[in-house]
Amino acid sequence: MADGDGFIGQFLKNTTSLKGVSFAGATGVNWIRVASGVVGSFLVAWYTGLIGVIQTATSRYAALIDGYEAFLVGPFVIDSGTPGDASSIESLPGLLFAAVNLATSALEGAFIADFSEYGILGYLVGLTSILAAAWVLSQTATWVTTRYL
Repeated sequence: MADGDGFIGQFLKNTTSLKGVSFAGATGVNWIRVASGVVGSFLVAWYTGLIGVIQTATSRYAALIDGYEAFLVGPFVIDSGTPGDASSIESLPGLLFAAVNLATSALEGAFIADFSEYGILGYLVGLTSILAAAWVLSQTATWVTTRYL
């Protein structure tokens, strides 16, 4: 049996005839196909797991980016009431929109107040206010970029 001539050796290697049976007992096992099946099954399982990990990671990053977008740009939705009560949901602008809206409303208020108080000269006062605000914004942006970037 050490040389592979036993029944199992013949069964695994070649087609043999069994005593008392008129057809071939078994065909040989093709170990290359068995190994290919095992490796293929492993690769399919690994690929499926990898795709699951990639999809989970991308969906988490997308949710994180969407959260930052909602915080900065808006709409930022706050539910301050009981669950299911649609009247308790409040949609707020994002941080950037709120800051820009605050600055533009302040400039608009200064422009309108100057125009109604000073007449046509209020136009020059309002224009000066807008140009001064733009200059301050430019100087602040320059300072931030040179200091932090």
